[in-house]
Amino acid sequence: MQLTTGLSQEIRRSIKNFHITIFRGEKIKTQPCHHFLSDQLYLIKKHSGDPIVDSSRPLIVFEGDETLQSLVSKWLMDNDEFKFSQIIKVDQIETCKQLMKKGIGIAVLPQSAISDLGEEGYDKNPLFVDGNPLTRETWITYSKESETLPQVKAFLSIQNLL
Repeated sequence: MQLTTGLSQEIRRSIKNFHITIFRGEKIKTQPCHHFLSDQLYLIKKHSGDPIVDSSRPLIVFEGDETLQSLVSKWLMDNDEFKFSQIIKVDQIETCKQLMKKGIGIAVLPQSAISDLGEEGYDKNPLFVDGNPLTRETWITYSKESETLPQVKAFLSIQNLL
């Protein structure tokens, strides 16, 4: 088996090149999609004693899938108290996290990226839209043709998808 990683939108564009695809964002309508995991989003900053929203600090955002960017933009528009005068855009989630850890700014990060930070030293604010937790969804899909391959069957069986 070969594993290829990348931005979900890039993976989605070349979906026909893969037997199994794990991606984030919206389901693909032309293939069977199975929910893999939900990853709650948090507004997080290094603890400084200041409130979570400190307009002197920039919001740090990483290049994620289009659905994630849309969710964060909607959340920002719906929450007037969270206004940032500056935004720093980076290409990797880890860069975003490290800048936040150095106290440079405030970041929106998924639970999976901050689980190693521990409870001390950071202010974490879970994000909600219309009373529901804001999550980044991850899906598994495969073509009907690849479902017959033994390695695909084994993977799907491990995931309880067969």
